Amino acid sequence: MNSTNRFEKVDINKLVPYARNARTHSKEQILQLRSSLREFGFVNPVIVDKDLNIIAGHGRIMAAKEEGLTEIPCVFVEHLTDAQKKAYMGTTSAPAPVPTTPNPATPTTAFKIGDIVQFTGGAVYVSSTAATPVHSRGKSRCKITQIASGKKQPYHLISEDGNGVHGWIEAIDVKAITSTTPAFQPYMVRVTANELNIRKGPGTNHAIVGAIRDKGIYTIVEESNGSGASKWGRLKSGAGWVSLDFTQRR
Repeated sequence: MNSTNRFEKVDINKLVPYARNARTHSKEQILQLRSSLREFGFVNPVIVDKDLNIIAGHGRIMAAKEEGLTEIPCVFVEHLTDAQKKAYMGTTSAPAPVPTTPNPATPTTAFKIGDIVQFTGGAVYVSSTAATPVHSRGKSRCKITQIASGKKQPYHLISEDGNGVHGWIEAIDVKAITSTTPAFQPYMVRVTANELNIRKGPGTNHAIVGAIRDKGIYTIVEESNGSGASKWGRLKSGAGWVSLDFTQRR
């Protein structure tokens, strides 16, 4: 019995799709494959022949390209004849199964403009059709300000928590906010420092936009973790965020 014993990582751009590949992949299936790559990595190698023609794994290659991967693990099958290759492709050409449980990569909520959503972190684009991102951002609580149905990046988001998201986002990176914890209850604090900086976001990595110098009483409407303090609080006035290490709760 013949078997393969060659395994290599190959430049994704050198792999050659089979022109008559019978298997098609919907947008939802590609999103599911991308989600799997993010969670588990590329654990199922692509099968290729000695000329780098893809025998099995076209969908994984499509997902990997969208995720920006440059090298793909490949198993080389060099003992098959052309007829055997076609026969093997036929045995693996059934449509990819759709999970019976909701996949986090596939939006299950019909978002609308004005919705508050969770940006899970990733690329931010200048338009709904841009091919390359302008930068990336971490997790952020955002508002949907525009929707471009059917586009590559269908949601335009702006951070509500000062984390710097402002642009078009792929659907895979947008989730509904669900929480079993009670809604945050605003509270008042007295400033204990002679001068307490107000920052644009929760953390010393955000710009200083003002300062409190009166040791007065202020209302906190949101808390967040961030660099430089054990906890940050957002001022009700909208001026920004302050370190709660230099306040006393009333």
